[in-house]
Formats: sequence, C-alpha cells, structure tokens
Amino acid sequence: MKEATSKEKILKRIRQALIYKTDYKFADIDLDTNLYVQSAEDDAVQFAQAFSAVNGKFIYNENMQAFGQNLKSLLARYSGVFCLEKSIQNMLEESGIDYEFNEARLREIGVSITSCEALIARTGSVLITSATESGRRLSVYAPVHIVIAYTNQLFPEIKDALQHVRNKYNGTMPSLLSITTGPSRTSDIEKTLVLGAHGPKEMFVFLLEA
Repeated sequence: MKEATSKEKILKRIRQALIYKTDYKFADIDLDTNLYVQSAEDDAVQFAQAFSAVNGKFIYNENMQAFGQNLKSLLARYSGVFCLEKSIQNMLEESGIDYEFNEARLREIGVSITSCEALIARTGSVLITSATESGRRLSVYAPVHIVIAYTNQLFPEIKDALQHVRNKYNGTMPSLLSITTGPSRTSDIEKTLVLGAHGPKEMFVFLLEA
C-alpha cells in the first residue's frame, strides 16, 4: 500500500477536525466589558494627548475662520495640496486655499487632505475606510497627511468606532478599514526610529466642532 504523503496526512487531520468538533470551552467569555479604566479626561483631550505622544500634530479649530487661518499657516510650509472630497474642497475654497484634484498629478503632491470615519480617543488613532471619496490611496500616498475631523466622530475605544462604522453603513462594512496611529514608522534598521517608512512622515488632525 502506498504511504500517505505529508500533505495527505495534514488534510486527513483537517477533515477529522471538521467532522469531530470539540466543545467550545470559552462560551461564557466576556467580550463587552472594557479592559481599560475609563479616562476622566474629555475624549477630545484624551485623543490629543495620545495622538501627540506618537508624533501626530493635533490642531483644534473653534470655528471655520480659525480652521482657514490654521490650515493656511500650515500649508505655507508645503507645496502641492491634493483633495478629492467635495465637502473638504468647499471648505478649502471658502478659505481661499488652492488644491489639486487631477489624479494624473497624484505623484507630484506633497500634502493630501482627507476626512475620516472616527477618532479613537484612548489610542490616538484615526479610522479611515475606502467608502469615502478619497478611496484607498490618498491617506497613505503623500508625505504629509491632513485629516479633517469633527467632535461627533470621537469615540472612546476601537470597538465603539467600529460599531459607529457598522451603523453608518447599515451593517455592511466597507472593503477597507484602516486604523492609523500617528505617522508611518519603523525601527527595523538598527532599532533607529524612522518616520515615513511606509506612508506619510507627518500627520495632522484638524478637529472642528460638529
């Protein structure tokens, strides 16, 4: 009789495992209680602290006038602003800020401006999906990424932000969800921190009142 190969042995074990299922030992595990103590800080303050701790730049804007002034001041340091989202384009136009939207020139841009789905206060993270007009590329392509967010997009934990997205899209999650915590970084080479390794080397969040 021909001896079974290693591959056949593995497949046989998988088939047996599927036929003879074992009892699930963790049926009563608690998946709802928070692992972390809730912060006494406001979500906006907690996000700003956590985001700044990972080299993100947080800018609060009390109104549209402040937003325009703060953004103009920041963009004076850079060249080539790219934006695809109509609502943000309107904000830029109201503030007298020029921008590019022709995707043929995407390689030339220095700054991308996008919206987000949520801000996660405890970790200082930004949740972005492919469902926005910015799509998949814009949040990671340019060396500088600016996120426009609102106070009603702040959530204490990741699970709260994910539930918000689930509710927003009626239970159907977008094809891509990305949770970004500060600028792209790596310490793979001689344990030296390098920013901008696999994406933007600078990241800003402009927070507006909803």
